Amino acid sequence: MSAKQRKNKKNKAPARQSSPGQSASEALQSAMARHQAGDLSGAELAYRQLLEKDPRQADATHFLGILMHQQGQHEQALELIEQSLQLSADNPVYHNNRGNILTATGHLEDAARSYGKASQLNPGDSEAFFNLAQTLQQLDRPAEAESHYRQVINLLPNHVRAHNNLGAALNQLGRVTEAIQCYRAALAIAADYTDAHYNLANALADIGHDAEALLQYRQVLAIDPNFAKAHCNIGRIYKSQDNAELALSHYEKALNIQPDYAMALSNMSLVYSERGDLDKGLNCCDRALALEPGLAEALNNKGTILQELARPSEAIEHYTQALQLYPDYLSAHWNLALAQLAQGNFKDGWQAYEWGLKSTEHRSTQRYDLPTWSGEPLQERALLVCSEQGIGDEVMFASCLPDLLENEPKNITLECEPRLVELFQRAFANVKVMAKPAITSPAEQSKFNCKITIGSLPRLFRPTLASFANRQAYLLPSPQLLDRWRQRFNAMGPGLKVGISWRGGDKTHDKAKRSAELAQWRDLLRCDADFINLQYGDCREDIAHLKKNCGLTLHDWDDADPLKDADNFAAQVAALDLVISVGNTTVHFAGALGVPCWVLLPATPGWRWLLQGEDSPWYPSLRLFRQRQRGDWRQVFKDVEVALVNYSSPSFTSSS
Repeated sequence: MSAKQRKNKKNKAPARQSSPGQSASEALQSAMARHQAGDLSGAELAYRQLLEKDPRQADATHFLGILMHQQGQHEQALELIEQSLQLSADNPVYHNNRGNILTATGHLEDAARSYGKASQLNPGDSEAFFNLAQTLQQLDRPAEAESHYRQVINLLPNHVRAHNNLGAALNQLGRVTEAIQCYRAALAIAADYTDAHYNLANALADIGHDAEALLQYRQVLAIDPNFAKAHCNIGRIYKSQDNAELALSHYEKALNIQPDYAMALSNMSLVYSERGDLDKGLNCCDRALALEPGLAEALNNKGTILQELARPSEAIEHYTQALQLYPDYLSAHWNLALAQLAQGNFKDGWQAYEWGLKSTEHRSTQRYDLPTWSGEPLQERALLVCSEQGIGDEVMFASCLPDLLENEPKNITLECEPRLVELFQRAFANVKVMAKPAITSPAEQSKFNCKITIGSLPRLFRPTLASFANRQAYLLPSPQLLDRWRQRFNAMGPGLKVGISWRGGDKTHDKAKRSAELAQWRDLLRCDADFINLQYGDCREDIAHLKKNCGLTLHDWDDADPLKDADNFAAQVAALDLVISVGNTTVHFAGALGVPCWVLLPATPGWRWLLQGEDSPWYPSLRLFRQRQRGDWRQVFKDVEVALVNYSSPSFTSSS
């Protein structure tokens, strides 16, 4: 053979084959070198040549299995790895790589067993412990994952992913403060670790530290401007802060980065809905569901919009679909409860309501570690009735306390908003009333045997509409304060004394829906009566404008502040002939005191007012006036004016 022929043959040959004089060990090293260099076809050929000579070569079998896995031939890969384990059953690396293949093919339980075996065989192998921890976390076993992440960190204190993932496991376990510490530890090791910044931001947002969360999300975007989820979650924070414009801006940025981002569309739907643009909100939900039909959040959000459109049956259908996908979805349970209660389905509604009380929005109801009372005879046991939600809700749910006390239980403590203590103690003399928090130490908690939130009492005592029958007024004003207000009103001369309140809601969208600005009351305020301000908050400017622009007087007193002195406010309301108000705390006081009260409601009011009817099941003294068209108060005021002209209260009749 000529030199030229030898040269051409050499150029055509694949990169070094095992030579006849090469040992099996050298041939394996050569094959592994090809493998590591990315020459997968050359490595495969070399491994197979080795196995032709010695089918019991465990390492060659193992590495060929890894190569098959890299090429996507997972079934063949697993078969080869298992062959290698038959040849060398105690090799931890083989078990670890078997776990990797099983993880890639979705066989997580088997993968966890392989990683567990690998870590047992080599307790110093941080990789096996890390893989085991990750797999357990994917299997929703965060407590076990925590243990193994800690083993990784013991072996490698600067294992940044272990710190980050340990934080995620702790977050799953509800140990958010510890999770935050782990994320910060990860960032101390790698300051530009995007996932740790993002997870830290999420944890901070979960505990209401919005300003810090926003800083972390912005840090994520400084590192990776195309991190769409960070924009989406910034939008969620701004929405929670009632800043619709900034929320929409960040949802749009998320969608510019990732046009098929269904969650961003779903979140955007709520902003449009709360701005009153229900059609746009519905469109966003439909687009989200077209992209991701199983997105429970979009189904839930669409349900809330359908509820607002007075389509409760469709709303319930969407909440139910969301819960089929995600049975522990607390927001969907809560929304389902409100929809069912609005329909008068109290039996199912109260059950779903209990689920909603577990959500972060109602986390105050979970603050005491006591067994929950479920309605069985109390006998000598000490029951704590816990406060929840707002002052109006506490007053409304207190209507169930007379039912609770019918069997004369001996040891009931009622926790309530501090402003309600005097009022509730006067009304419920056989109950010990305490301002929240009623328990501030383990010693105080030990005085109680069980608890129930005040909002859970209706589940026991109001299971049907019929169970609301024969309700009576249950709050009692202070006799001294009542006398003072009566004298004050009598000094104004004869005539009907009517208290009014025109604003409700604590968020912009809720205020816009429930409130009827004072200027809209002007024709009603020209009726023959003395009108008294019952609106809480600073409304001096509204009253001054009414006087200046309409020549109408709304009587007001500096010493009447419902936000500070509920007992005085109750006496003021009790001294009136009539209250006319939008749906807010004022109507709960009037109803609980038995004062005639007309409630002005939007087209789709809150669940407690049901979907139709003029009567309230909660308060016999209330009459409901409902919008006929969304956002239109004009007909409501016309109806109220007619009713007021024809109205005659007992006190007005006797004084005229």
